Amino acid sequence: MELRKDIDEVMERVKRFSTSGKAGDALVLINLKQEDYKIKGLDEWQFPKDMEAYLDESIEAFEQKWAGRRGIEDDFIPAMNAWYGIAEHSAFVGGEVHFSSDTSYPHPAFEDYTRTKNLTFSEDDDWLKMVVDGLSYLKEKGEGKFAIKLRGAMSPLDLANALRGNDLFTDFYTDPEALHDFLEFSTKACKFYMARQKEVIGDFYGGILCNDLWLPGNSIGHLSEDTSVMCSPATYTEFGQPYTSQLVEPYDHSFMHLHTAGVHAYEEILKVPTLDFFELAPDPNQPRGIQVYKDNIYLFGNKVMKLFVTFDEIKDNIEFLKTAKTVLLCDAESIEEANEIIDYVRMNLPIKF
Repeated sequence: MELRKDIDEVMERVKRFSTSGKAGDALVLINLKQEDYKIKGLDEWQFPKDMEAYLDESIEAFEQKWAGRRGIEDDFIPAMNAWYGIAEHSAFVGGEVHFSSDTSYPHPAFEDYTRTKNLTFSEDDDWLKMVVDGLSYLKEKGEGKFAIKLRGAMSPLDLANALRGNDLFTDFYTDPEALHDFLEFSTKACKFYMARQKEVIGDFYGGILCNDLWLPGNSIGHLSEDTSVMCSPATYTEFGQPYTSQLVEPYDHSFMHLHTAGVHAYEEILKVPTLDFFELAPDPNQPRGIQVYKDNIYLFGNKVMKLFVTFDEIKDNIEFLKTAKTVLLCDAESIEEANEIIDYVRMNLPIKF
């Protein structure tokens, strides 16, 4: 692989980590502070017409970024996906999309459940094509240079929230039957969206890439369960858990994106089958992710947790990390500092056979 000549060595470590059950194992990913290889803002493109031009510019920036981090011997796998913000995860079903320079926002697709019959998903939708055809385009352009990873999906409850808007939070109480019916539809849509992505990216070293992780076998990710942050555990158990379970049950493993503000729902989310890989994203006015994880490791056990950490946090919590199984994403100011972090992690948290 052109952007990572040592890819076989990297994948040997990554596969050993992802398939072993050993506490104290860790992968280390370095986010190097470097020149910001910006491309034109998302609101400057005319999608879907400009899809290929946008992806070409994204590839160029990606390759420049990787050229600037040569000499860092971490566990990052150079991989791209077709990213357009966040709205692509719901716009393939319906609703208008608003672009800012660095993301996209979905607008609700209906005002009441009598209008949901007009919603559908199909191979012909422009937004689905932007994701699926975008992955195909990247796969062709990246052959021999970088890998392709899944774009991921919302959970069925998150998709319902995107399409319904925040009226969803009163629907829990005022129209639960209609909402349950709609969640059946959104589950089918999520299954379709995820399956089409998997058809395109195929197999990578006996598994799949999603987010910054490799998952073995027939797996999916990353998924979001953000609505759980804003409702009670009981509400999530009724309206979220059964539908996410339907989505992930056919797969070997699944990767879920969680928030530090959503601690109250972790126990119910962890009852969903095949969820073995997690990411704990930081939120404002919340404890640091590693502290939230320490406080709740009794729930996660030996499941894989990706954490956003500083080098000081790694050192201050090294004895705890020896009891966990983590992917440590850490910022570095220079290649020298990056390799100092990597050496420390590998010395103290080696991946065991």
